[in-house]
Amino acid sequence: MSNVIRLTKLFLKDGFGNKENQSTKERGNYKKILIGIFIFICLIPLMGTISFGTKEIYEILKPMGQESLIVGALVMSTFSVVLIFGILISISVLYFSSDIESILHLPLKVREIVSAKFITILTHEYAFVLFITGTIGGTYGYLESAGPIYWIKLIVVTIILPIMPLSIACILCIFLMKFNFITRNKDRFNMLIGIVGMGLAIVFNIGLQKMTRLPKDELMERLGNGDSLASTLFNNPLIKAPMNFLSQNDIGSASMNFMFFVVFTIGIFLIYITIAEAFYLKSAMSISSSSSKRKKISEVDLSKQSEKKSQIIAYMMKEIKLLLRTPAFFMNCVLVEILLPVFLLIPAIANGTDIAAIKENISKAREFVSSNASETVALFAIATFVITIFVAGSAIVSGTSITREGGSFYVNKFLPISAKHQIIGKLLSGVLINSIVLVYIIIINLVLGTPIINFVVSITTCILTIILINITQILFDIIKPKLDWTNEYKAVKQNLMTFIMMMFNFGVAGAVGVITLINFKSIGGNGLIITSSIIAILVIFIAIMYNVVMSYGIKKYEKI
Repeated sequence: MSNVIRLTKLFLKDGFGNKENQSTKERGNYKKILIGIFIFICLIPLMGTISFGTKEIYEILKPMGQESLIVGALVMSTFSVVLIFGILISISVLYFSSDIESILHLPLKVREIVSAKFITILTHEYAFVLFITGTIGGTYGYLESAGPIYWIKLIVVTIILPIMPLSIACILCIFLMKFNFITRNKDRFNMLIGIVGMGLAIVFNIGLQKMTRLPKDELMERLGNGDSLASTLFNNPLIKAPMNFLSQNDIGSASMNFMFFVVFTIGIFLIYITIAEAFYLKSAMSISSSSSKRKKISEVDLSKQSEKKSQIIAYMMKEIKLLLRTPAFFMNCVLVEILLPVFLLIPAIANGTDIAAIKENISKAREFVSSNASETVALFAIATFVITIFVAGSAIVSGTSITREGGSFYVNKFLPISAKHQIIGKLLSGVLINSIVLVYIIIINLVLGTPIINFVVSITTCILTIILINITQILFDIIKPKLDWTNEYKAVKQNLMTFIMMMFNFGVAGAVGVITLINFKSIGGNGLIITSSIIAILVIFIAIMYNVVMSYGIKKYEKI
């Protein structure tokens, strides 16, 4: 146990880069407090939106005596988020960390290594879990006028619940990485494993949610009889035990469910440790080996590859290749953006939504949009802005463009390309990757059959928002890059500046969403004015931020 604690402290300290001396730490305490306050302020709009939605659902369910459904949804959403994002994090920490080679040769047991890495991953997962349980669980407790026992149980669930899905995610990773011997191209295989792992996590999550599905007739019958729908819908023991523990007031029943909850958690964790002891060591030792194709290059190929190209385009392609060829960068900066629509479709897929019903709803939406083009143009602009800033803001591409260089950043000092062109190249790579959102926006517009004015406004808003996000992100990264990371995952996820950028993006998206909900009726009547204002504000902010990057940013970049 002592070795596990020491290793965990080492991994956490290394992850957050806590290598400052005492005086630096004392000076940094005030900064940490200010950063914490800033993050909390950014989260207020998003937390307010979720709390508002929880309150509305509670007021619908309370008269029917079905308010415990909120607790079931809380447990299910926490389980799903930890499982899906746990795949991304666990692959990076368990296998792609640069400390693997040194740690494996120390006199440590495999279970000590994987336990310490598990605790490290779990510590970072608590940020997501605390946000979900704090907003939904906190709002539910307030509306229920819950006593101290509920709040204690909520804290217990927040601490214990993530262990189950994270153990499952780690088990999936270890099983997948067991097959890394079948190919010589390790980098490509590692990236493929990340994609397959995410796919398996999504399939597992859909299967878990399908177990909660009931036929409509049976659902209405149980509702009419006054039966608890929460216990019926969320009948999977992995979900039901923590849900009943949190929602039930009877001490005896709550204690029994708590016992089941703890037994399930310990059992799944022990399965993870057992599987890790059997398979982890061999797969981890072979993960760093690589190979080369040793392909002969003809004179024609050499001539093509050595043709003179634009410096900016060449540098941009270098950045894109780095993103696509490095598994941790690809999964955390690119794959998340690609799979985000799948995450949003999981509830519909799991609930077996009828295709005919979907077509009917789309038909109604098309009819509404086509008949109210002038009234909905502002809503399209606002919705596009919120979707773009949420999706593109989740994939911190430009925001880690300097950090991703790591210790090799000094090489840029010797390249025959100016700092300005390097920054523009990094900026363009982020804009190009984030253009995935533009594809989604185009598809949505085509499906809804939006009028030409709405289509143009939506596309324009999306492009301008992508540009603004990337300019802002690269300025953040120029101001404080993290170049002393030991593995790629720490560069993109265990990075305080990227977290601040994400919280800022979510805060802006949440604030705009709240303002839109409050002023929904008045927006339609002032569509063109609001739309013109949004586009004008985006253009002005882009001009200001670009000038800041091209003046202050270049000077700061040259001093890195």
